Amino acid sequence: MDDEDLTPEFFADRHAAHRRWLDAGGATSVRFPDGSKGWVIARHADAKVALTDPRLRKNAATEVFARSRGGQQGPGRELTAHMLNSDPPQHTRLRKLVQGAFTPRRVAGLRPRIEAITAALLDDMATRPEVDLIPALALPCRWR
Repeated sequence: MDDEDLTPEFFADRHAAHRRWLDAGGATSVRFPDGSKGWVIARHADAKVALTDPRLRKNAATEVFARSRGGQQGPGRELTAHMLNSDPPQHTRLRKLVQGAFTPRRVAGLRPRIEAITAALLDDMATRPEVDLIPALALPCRWR
């Protein structure tokens, strides 16, 4: 299978590529502009299968990403080497360290603030004719 190059045209209209990936199903091998390679899994059912497959590991992908960015050593390493990018046993060890901060009671205590932030972001999106959901809702920096 050939890699699909994520060209400037992709970044101009990501939705067309996503529709194509949804129709194709499964996984699509892609090459990013920096030359690194990865996989796109566009359908929920396929993602569930991939996320539970023990053959797929985060550590290897994280190392490739860090190497492509020159961040496998020094302070940049911590940007990619964290719990969400770790496999057991490192993930298990890190999860035990933080699990007390994420009890149902503590998470419930965060709910009012999370709902207020989300409502403000949605209100802001409602004023725009077109919205890219990831930067508008998932990655905003102004609420800090």
